[in-house]
Amino acid sequence: MSKRIAIIGAGIGGLTLGIELQRRGLDVQLYEQTPVLREVGAAVSLSANATRFYDQRFGLAEPLGPSPRRWTG
Repeated sequence: MSKRIAIIGAGIGGLTLGIELQRRGLDVQLYEQTPVLREVGAAVSLSANATRFYDQRFGLAEPLGPSPRRWTG
């Protein structure tokens, strides 16, 4: 019998954990209280270690872009 893992919160940490656990073959259920995921707050800051992790694990160096990046809107 496989264990099911519940992750509470679909923020950057919850989504990252969910993706990595699924890649390792685990049954993951992700729970989020908001019905629609959207931008909340002013910015997301990733440390150098976090940026390396996302690049090595998920190949996100190009989508993350150069640092720093300013958004207008």
